[in-house]
This record gives sequence, C-alpha cells and structure tokens, in this order.
Amino acid sequence: TVNASENKGIERIALSGEGTAHEVVGVDGSRRFGCRPSSGFRLAHTFDIYKDFSGTAARPFSAVAPPTQAKTSTITDCYPIHFQISEGEFGHGFVYRVKATGTTNSAIYMDFVPTNTVDAATGWRTVLISNHHADAGGHILSTDRMDVVSMGRYVYIFVQGRPVRVFYTQFNDHFQATATFTFGDTEFDDHNSETITIIDGNGLSKTYTIKNDYSADASNLEFNAGASPNVAATNLVNLINGSTGHNGTITAVANPDEGGGALLGKVVLTQEISGAAGDTTISHTSNWDAICDTNPPAAFSGGTPTFTHKIVDGGPGPRPQAGGFGQQSEPANFVTTDGSAGRGTSYVEGSALQGKMVSAAHTSSPTIPANTDFNLFKKGNYTFGYYLHDSLTGRRTALTEIVSINEDNATIPDQTNGNFLGFVLEVDTDLYDQVFMFRSVKQQSVGGTYAGSIMHLDTIYDINDASIDTEAQLGIRTDQNYPENIKIFQLFYQLDDIALAMQDIYLDKLVCDDEMPFAGSAVPFENTLIVADPRSSSSTDLVTSTDSRVRNIGELRWSSLTERSPELFPINNKYSPDVYQNRVIRLCRAGEFAIGFSRDRLYHIRRNGIFLKIEEMHSGFGLAADNGYATAGPMVYYITRKGLKAVANNGQLDDVKALDNLLLEDWYEDMESLRLSFDPYISCLFVHNPVKEQTVCLWFSTGRVTELHDTCFTDVSSGIFARTYSRNSYDDTTPTPTTSTTMVERSFFLQNHPSTTAGEIPDNWRPRAYLLDVDREKVQVGSNDIAAGQPCIRTLDFPGDSIFTVHSVAQGSGTTTLTLKSGTTGTKTLSHASSLLSDLVGAKAYVLTSTATDTIGTNKHILSHTKGTVNADGSGSMTITTKKSALIEGDVIAISPMLVRYVGGALPMVRSQDGQVITSFDLFQNKQLSSVGCHFTDVSGGVTGYKFFRGLAFNTESDNAAVSAFPRDFSGTIIGDSIKAGESEDYAAFTTTGLTTTGRHGIQDSSLNPAIEVFVPDLDFKMMALICRGRSTNTDTGERNT
Repeated sequence: TVNASENKGIERIALSGEGTAHEVVGVDGSRRFGCRPSSGFRLAHTFDIYKDFSGTAARPFSAVAPPTQAKTSTITDCYPIHFQISEGEFGHGFVYRVKATGTTNSAIYMDFVPTNTVDAATGWRTVLISNHHADAGGHILSTDRMDVVSMGRYVYIFVQGRPVRVFYTQFNDHFQATATFTFGDTEFDDHNSETITIIDGNGLSKTYTIKNDYSADASNLEFNAGASPNVAATNLVNLINGSTGHNGTITAVANPDEGGGALLGKVVLTQEISGAAGDTTISHTSNWDAICDTNPPAAFSGGTPTFTHKIVDGGPGPRPQAGGFGQQSEPANFVTTDGSAGRGTSYVEGSALQGKMVSAAHTSSPTIPANTDFNLFKKGNYTFGYYLHDSLTGRRTALTEIVSINEDNATIPDQTNGNFLGFVLEVDTDLYDQVFMFRSVKQQSVGGTYAGSIMHLDTIYDINDASIDTEAQLGIRTDQNYPENIKIFQLFYQLDDIALAMQDIYLDKLVCDDEMPFAGSAVPFENTLIVADPRSSSSTDLVTSTDSRVRNIGELRWSSLTERSPELFPINNKYSPDVYQNRVIRLCRAGEFAIGFSRDRLYHIRRNGIFLKIEEMHSGFGLAADNGYATAGPMVYYITRKGLKAVANNGQLDDVKALDNLLLEDWYEDMESLRLSFDPYISCLFVHNPVKEQTVCLWFSTGRVTELHDTCFTDVSSGIFARTYSRNSYDDTTPTPTTSTTMVERSFFLQNHPSTTAGEIPDNWRPRAYLLDVDREKVQVGSNDIAAGQPCIRTLDFPGDSIFTVHSVAQGSGTTTLTLKSGTTGTKTLSHASSLLSDLVGAKAYVLTSTATDTIGTNKHILSHTKGTVNADGSGSMTITTKKSALIEGDVIAISPMLVRYVGGALPMVRSQDGQVITSFDLFQNKQLSSVGCHFTDVSGGVTGYKFFRGLAFNTESDNAAVSAFPRDFSGTIIGDSIKAGESEDYAAFTTTGLTTTGRHGIQDSSLNPAIEVFVPDLDFKMMALICRGRSTNTDTGERNT
C-alpha cells in the first residue's frame, strides 16, 4: 500500500520499511488517504511592467523617469502587501522590483486594489514607488538588498542604502465643490429671461435671470447679457458675489486665466463650505443650455471626501524648532507681534517647522476670550514642548526642543505669574491635523530640576476646530511668506498642575533620526519596527548621545517602543554585533519573538517592557539563502548549510530531517537560490528551488511531504488574497475585493519568462503570480476534448485543449517551432481566441506517444505560441515554440500535465516463518522485479486513449530510473486507458535486463525501488496501492555458511 509522504532524509537505496516512499511528486498532500493528483496552480495576477512613467504626472516625486521596461524585463523581487484605508476598507496588492535584461538598473512598482474609491478610481492600478532622481540615489540597483513591510495603514519599502519609501492612503475632506460653464461666443444673448438656480452648501438657493433686452434689475437677481460672452459672465459673477446674491457662500470667477490666456465667457463657481455638503444641485430653464457653449452640470462636484494615495520618504522629518522668552535660541526669522505671527522671510519647503512661546492675560494683547479654560500659571520653573500629529494615519513629528522657564531669570517671573502660556506655531496642514501639548508641573512643587524631565500631556488640539481670531491668533495664515498648506496657530495650555499630574507621560526619547534607517530588511514586532544593517542614513542627528557614535556597522535598529510610531527611530535604539561579518541580513517574526539571521548565527529578539532583549545563539547555523526562511505558527523555518532547521519561541533549534539528503546532495549547489514560504490557508510550507523548478511541500495538517515538479517560478512569498474568486484563465483581470470579501493569507508563486532573448518572447508577455489550487476551483474553459466546467488538472492555468499532434517541425537556433493539428477528426483550441495573455508560456510540453520511443515522457519549456482553432489537417498555422527539442512529425504532446510520480522504498524481503509473514531489508538477497501495476479508485476526467501510467524501477547504479515500461498489448502498443478503477488489469512489464544478472524479463539488484509515473493531463484518480511482481534469490554471500 502506498504511503503518500516522501522521505528524502536518507539515500533512496537505504530507505526501507513498510509504507515508506522515497519520492511523491504531483500529489495533493492536503488529503490523508491515497495519491491524488494536485490540480496545479491557478492564475492570480498579471503584472503591468510596461506602465508608462515617462510623464511627470505619473511620477510627481521623481524628476527622473525610471528605466524603460521591455518584454525581456524580469521581476527580481515580489512582495504581496496589504494596508488599511479606513474602518472596514482596505487594499492589497504587490510591490515588485523590475529590471531590464543586461543592466542592474531597476525600478520598484506597486500594483494595488482598494475596496473603495482611491484617486477617483476603483479596481487595480500600477504606481511608481522608487525615486530615480540623483538626490535620491539615481536608479535602483537590482543587486541591493530589498524588503517590504505592511504595517497597518502603511507599506514600507526598504532598499539598502536608500531612503525608505512609504505608501499610504490619505483622506481628504477639505475639498470645495466646484461647477463651471461657458456662455456661447455668439449664442450668449439668443434667449431672454432664462434662469439658473444655484444652491450653496448651507442650503441657500438663489435663482439668477439673464436679460438680453438690457432691462435687468439686480434687486431681482437679474443681469444683462451685454455685448459679449465675457461681459455676460462678468455680470453674472458680480451678481452672485454681491450682497443680493450668495454674497460669499459661493465664490464666482469670470473669464479665468488658466495659463493659456483668459477663457472668455467662462464662469467658475466654488462653494465656500468644504466637503460633500457643497455637492448641491444646479437647475435651469430649458433654453439656458442654448446660450452656452459648455452647459452647466447638474450639480457641483469635488466636495465629496476622497482618498488619494501618497508615496513619501519615510521618517518624521526635521524636528520642530521651539524657543521663547530668551531662554533658548529663537527660531530663525520667526516673529510674533500683536495681531500677526510668522516668519520675517519666506518659508522654505522642507525646512523645520517652528514655534515660539508666548504669554498673555485678559488685559493684554492679544486678548484671550474671557470664557476660556486656559490655565493661569503660578510663578515657578516649568518645561514645555509639543509635537504635530496626523489623526488619520498616525504619523507624527518628534517632540520639539524642550523650552524651559526659570523663575531665577529676571525676565521670566513676569511671564509666568498669573499669565496664560502657550505656543505660536507653524503647522503643515497637509500632513498634520493635531497638536499634542506637553509640559511639566511646577518643579518647585515636586522635587526640583529632575521633575522638569517628566512631561505630561496637557492638551490635544484639533486644528480643524480652530477659528480665525486676530486677537487670539487662532488659525491665522500669513499669505505673504507661507504656502497654502502652512498655517499659524496660537495654542495655550489648559490644565492646572493637579489635573496635569493625572495625564499620560511622554516616555520616548527626545532625539530621533530625521529619516528612517536605510536598511535592507525589516519586520514589524510588538508595535515597533525593527530594521537590519542600515547604510548611509543622511540624518543630521549623528553625534548627539553616547549611543549615536556607532553607525552603519551592521547594527539592528528599532523604532519607538512606547507608541506605534514606526517612522520614529530614537538614535540610541540599536544593537551592534561584535563582528561585522555576523551582521543581521534578514529578519523574521513568529509569535512573541523575532529572529535576526546572519550568515553564521541567529539573534533571538524579545520585548521586555520598553526594551528589546537581543541574544546571540546557534553559531554555525546561519541563513544560507537570502529568501530561505518562513514563519509557520510559533516556529521559524530556514535553510542552513546543514539542512532545513526550525527555531522555537524559546530559541530551541530543531532538525527537519526529512529533506536532509535532498538539500545536502541534490540541491546543494542551488542552496543560495532556495525560497521558503508558508501558506497558512492550506497549512503548507513550500521549499522552492527556482533553478531545478521543483518545490517541496510540507503539509502541516496531514503530516505529509510531497513535491511539485515543473514549477517554472522564480520566487514564492506570502500575502493576503481573496479566499474564493472568479476569473477567466485567459485575461489579465485580477479579482477586485469588496469589504465583504473573505481574505486569507496565501503563498504566491512568481513567474518570469523562461528566456531573456527578445526573439523568443511574445509581445504580449507579462510576468504573473499563481496560487496553488488546493480547493480545486480550476475548471475547463474552451476545451473540445472535455466539457466546460469539468475539473482542470494541469500544472499551469490556461484555457483550451491540452493534447495535440505535431503536424510539422521547424528547427531554429536554440528553439523548435511545432505546427499543430488536432489529432482527431474535429478541431481543438490552442489557448483561447480572446486571450490577452501568453497563457502557455512556461508550461512544459510532454511527449505522450512517438515512434521515437526514447522521447516519450521527455519535455520542453514552451516559449511562445499562437492562439485559436487547431484544425484536423494542421491548417491554420497554430504553433508553439519550445526550447530546442527532438520532437518529430506525428508525435502526440500534452501541454502542462500535472506530473505524478511515486517512488517507493527499497523492496523488502518477504518470507513466511512460523506461519507469519515477515518482511526485512537484506542487501544479501537479490530482488528481481518483472512488472508493476496499481490499484486506483475515483478515476474520472481525462481524454480517452490518454489515461495510462508508466512503471519505473531504480537500482543502486544511478539516480535515474534503470528501466521503464508502459502497459502494452500483445502488439506492443501502449494501452491508452490502463488507469481505471480497481486493481490493474494491465501491468507495466520490464522487458530489459538489469546489469547484475542476465534474464529475459525484469531487472535484478540487491536494492530496487519500484515507481509509477503519470504525465497525462486532466485525469483525476487516487492511487491506493503499487503492486510489484517478481522474486528474490540468494547472492553468493547470502548462501555461505556463517
């Protein structure tokens, strides 16, 4: 009886015991019983690598365009991502690095889809992430270490040695609705007494009437058409803006100059009130449109709150500067006078925001409203500070420089004794909407100077609630020296010392880097962000503490541990390895701990309150492959030069011995290329070898180990995706989720084209991402052999038929082009006539039958193909192009069948002793295997005449099968339907002899491993038993007396 779990921990010939298997390929390991073919991979997404970013509108942050991509370009790194937008709304997608062949210059793109409207659009879109300007480091190099972290609302994109890029969505609720129309150049006065009714955001409705007989009465909201359309526009605008019109609740502009000269006759209306309330209706009489070239819309638009995506450099930016009362250095050029506030010279974009302390009383100027609850300070020593915060995204600045007031200073007592204290400060309202105000209690009341270091949260001001008051200076903007987004606010402290003492304390470090560290790996951990091996941060805060003197030597760094501020990196939150060669290159989290991987050892990371505890461990068991690690439940699995290992939360290191021989022998040369990914939805850990195109599957729910071959993927990584989705297998439309879509974490397999030669790649090629179809949701589309909707059991996901006959062969330089015919009296379909993709690219074409019998079972990659109807006589020029092959006319091929192979353990000795059947493994007994058969159940699907298996036998001489055979009839023809329910009626008989004995039938050796192989498409079955026929004989040694 077969055991559907392989053991490649030891050599094949040494694998013995009942129920053992050396290799189980192409089997669905999610089920416990029998060997059932996997249904293969299902198409999830296609990548838009040809997106045009040459125009500046598509890359507002990068003055330099990214490298132009072509069909030879490849995706070198791919990271599934997800992010929150608002309550119940989210987005997901992929961040990927793409490079052209022959260069290391690359770019980073993001494909994403939100569940709501972002950037005034729904559905999938592609945006540029990387900044290619020289100031940002120029083009991204494909060789630089990269990582991507999804953390709440944010997606952080790390490339070692470059500024971190941050993606998020921003809610905009301050837009003012607008409406425009244009009077006709000659039609403006064609009709008299036509009316238009306009409603402001507060519901005030006004009806305006045009007069072409010059009888307008403004008190009746009438205006004259005048002598030209621009006069008509001006007259209407004056009426709307006037005291009898909307009088400011709607602002009207006539004949605006929008960069190309005045637009005569045009009227632009803007609501004073922001938001959706301004999207009011506009109505008019029937002939109003007749006097316009551009008609009025049915309603104002643009006021509805919207979401837009933002891509910025990570980090809090320059720390806000603060001072006051001569105690600190005054902020440069920052002045405050009665009734005005701001800088004496123009604000320079990107410079540090500034603030200055002020004091005021009821009787002084600026006057504080009498009904305020501001705190009247008592004479004493205090410390003050604030930071700016965005309530929607959670981003904030570092705390300002501390401003202290000392009563011993001759000028200070007058400021503190019986006065209100606060800050006049600058706020970038595009970035922040709140101000967190901190201060200490009176130091003399609680123990002196050290009490000044304990700062409590006094007040959180929402700047959207500020009112313009020239006396109190609340929400004043000085137009002369500031851009639109920078506003000035005067904010006062509110709580007395008793109330303040009950408030939260500012616990974090005061000095933080302006920028996030330029790291190549990162991991979110317990509300903080840990990064590894940063290089060349350009922060200005380099030597401001004893801990900041050591930088860029392979250290670990982490963001604030007191709050969720992943962009805020205190300068002394770091750990440096003793040896630079042991620096951490990758980070991974599992439950309550994280692991830092170096090439030689591990680092165990735990959180302890507001500290991280980092311990070095397991010297000699470092990470062998940059992407060779994954988290599965409470364990971290990773590839070492000593095999696959697992680390538990207590740091214990365990062996995963089932793959030792595979990793240390068969795959050892490919060790650095291996990829690991855990798919929680199907409870499977994938170990992928992109060089050999083989993938090991460790099924946690069933305890089975299987393999998948012909996995033409270059990477595998995990992220969220819809649990169920509907899509065609032949178009480029990725499913769009909604808020009710169930999302699960899956492993995505990245496919690049198998060739980098332009002539071998079709023009419509695009890289793709696949999921393993464990739910068996792939169904037939457009097949003539199998009815639509029936299960589709193929390695890749494509429509149409799979089995064709070679009509003619054309050999090229390194390629072979096959013209196909249906092989039946009817037609078949190659791919799909409406296909937008090269569906078959990357699939293997297997030889099913051939007069050159040695080629049966061989396969070649498909590089390109046509699409459409394949005729019986080969007309129509439906072709596929493969890598160089020896196929000949008349060969029957199968496109992308799921290869199923079962290689059992070494055949045991079976004998009767004392009435009992005893099995043993004895190398001093020869085994002669003459034929193999199977027991199948649940056989369905497939194409009649192509439902057969091949028997194999492995001996001690080679890693390849020593002999193989198909079930044949007496004429020597392969029995096409040998896979049927029940025990085999047709056996695969080995008619060649082994090397150790001479015989007419079978193979003989001291150790034999029987095997079965199936490479026909769309056939479903369960193999329950492998039946071996033969005998055993003694060897010379076995016959000697002992």
